[in-house]
Amino acid sequence: MAVLNPKNYTYNVAKEIQEFLYTLRNLQSEYCDIIKVVEVNDQLFYFHDLTHPDFYFLIGIPDKKSQEFPTLFPVRFNPVKYDSREVFSKNANKSEIEFYFSIWIKMIEDYNSVNFNQEEDFAQLYEEEIFSEFEIIDDDAKTKPFDTNQQIILYTFLQATVNYLEKEYTNNEIVEEIINEANSLKNEIPSLTKRIASKRLSQILAKIKKFNPITFKDVYDVAKKEVIKYLLLKGVETLPKLVNSITAFLGS
Repeated sequence: MAVLNPKNYTYNVAKEIQEFLYTLRNLQSEYCDIIKVVEVNDQLFYFHDLTHPDFYFLIGIPDKKSQEFPTLFPVRFNPVKYDSREVFSKNANKSEIEFYFSIWIKMIEDYNSVNFNQEEDFAQLYEEEIFSEFEIIDDDAKTKPFDTNQQIILYTFLQATVNYLEKEYTNNEIVEEIINEANSLKNEIPSLTKRIASKRLSQILAKIKKFNPITFKDVYDVAKKEVIKYLLLKGVETLPKLVNSITAFLGS
């Protein structure tokens, strides 16, 4: 993302850019399980599909001489329609771009529901089944992170899972991929909303289940008994006991 100086713009334009950046960062957090942000110095924001970089949504930087209200931002994205692979490009205001983004992200979600690989279909079913355990998470799940104690429990579980997998399986490419995802989530917990953290945990557990159902049973028994229950119900007084239980069950 470009580093802008607010004083290069009129005050009104600078305020609009600030508000828009806040909106875009929230979108980044909300949909980080299916899209990512690429750092591009000459653009305001650049999203692309996690699995297909040719599907992108780019927001450019307003002209420094701009005095229009509302401020116009260059926008370009692909795909645009279900029956076309053409690129859409225009100058648009914040509200219009938010509308275009809603169309684009819905198309990404719809594309992700199409699969030619039966194994991937099973993985998706496993993920949905596991994620359903989190359906009663707080009303602020889409906007707030887990509290400190919840983060400690989730971090401890992920680290214990990594230790367990490393001990049980060496030089296995699939397990290495799962370990990398677990480590990535472990390090990003404080900056993720409850929903996204739960979604990514579900994806990791689903991959373990697809890899080896016995290993999944060992890990998921701990997740369901000690971790998911705590993330949903909390209970500060049980924190030390839970940390010890998680590490003991997984032999860390």
